[in-house]
Amino acid sequence: MPKKQRPLPIPKELPPCDGPKLNLFEHHECEIEWIERIGWEEGMGPPNEGYVFRVKINKIEYALKVFKFHNPIGTKWSWGMRIGYDVPLQTVAYYKDPFYNECQAYGRFREPLKGKRKLSDVAVPCHGFLFLSDRDQQYLDDNGYELWSSISDPSYQEKTIEGFRYRAIVKDLASPELGVTGDNLGKVLKRIVAMNQHKIVNCDIRLDNFRDGKIVDFGNSFTSPHIIMDSLRAADIDFHRAWDRMMFDQMPFKGKPVHNHLRIDPAGSILPLSSADYQPLRCAIRAAVFDALAVSRDTFDSVFVLTDFQSDEIGNAVMGEYRAMAARRGCTFVSITFTCSKEENLRRLVSSERSVHGKLTDSELAARLRNNAVTHQSPGDPFQLELDLTELDADAAARMVHQHTLEVCVELGTE
Repeated sequence: MPKKQRPLPIPKELPPCDGPKLNLFEHHECEIEWIERIGWEEGMGPPNEGYVFRVKINKIEYALKVFKFHNPIGTKWSWGMRIGYDVPLQTVAYYKDPFYNECQAYGRFREPLKGKRKLSDVAVPCHGFLFLSDRDQQYLDDNGYELWSSISDPSYQEKTIEGFRYRAIVKDLASPELGVTGDNLGKVLKRIVAMNQHKIVNCDIRLDNFRDGKIVDFGNSFTSPHIIMDSLRAADIDFHRAWDRMMFDQMPFKGKPVHNHLRIDPAGSILPLSSADYQPLRCAIRAAVFDALAVSRDTFDSVFVLTDFQSDEIGNAVMGEYRAMAARRGCTFVSITFTCSKEENLRRLVSSERSVHGKLTDSELAARLRNNAVTHQSPGDPFQLELDLTELDADAAARMVHQHTLEVCVELGTE
């Protein structure tokens, strides 16, 4: 640890620049009881931003995030080309340092807001920042919590507001549960949209950044006004503001795809299609799967996407089984029909991905099916969506299905 200098007075709010500010924690002078480190498991590498602890302050338990020191000189090549290489390092730090990023984001959350959606339940509540006492800094040093790896120039750090004092932010102690399930996806997305509308971009939307359905970390965030973000082209700014929703769309929890061959192939491996027992066996397998979806609580935190091909000949009965399962499960059944031109359908049929998964690749058989079977439709179903995939790529179709599902599924979208 560098030689200690006489510190500057602790400010009442941070950061000292344009934009929102976070208050000094009310009990910042009280003794901290260090209970345990949280959000960490054996085998994890060193953290990028700092360490999170369960602590007790003034008889109340909190989550305390202690930040590593940050020197923006290491990324000068990046921000310098945007705002100029002569901007003081401390000014840049107010917009690049994870500690100040969180101060600005949480500062925005506590501002009186007008005319837009409220920011309730977006983030785990924050109670302010503090600088650790000598005693608490010694505790972290003695226990091997390294905060200085990015400081190559102690003379720069000495001139900052915090000097060599360790910085921390005090938050509610959330449960270890992520709290993001199939039942509240719509709520979580609406909160992210509301946050973006208030000019906060988290830039780190991922499952393990949630606790109890709320965001816990804003170390990578941008909060306007922001000298670096505001220096970008309008198109680049729009891209960054859409980034949170793009990352949300890529989170792995939202749906579990179950393609029809997982239900067809077991029957086909035992009986030929010509067997009188083939269809009853498929029906029995389907019934077992649907029973599990309807009653097993281990499935209730997921949205299941089941693919199938049904014609009008037997499709009505099979689709009735789907609807009955959804009714037992207590969820909305959304019927989505994909169509495609014959030429494009046959072109896609020969992809290597289909053969790997044992899917139909016989173009002659596919042509006969198209000529002799009529794809099942659900006339009068208010939740049905029909998409022509001839000109759509997979990502575009997935986004349209995702948006439609959020719009029609009350259990996903209500607040």
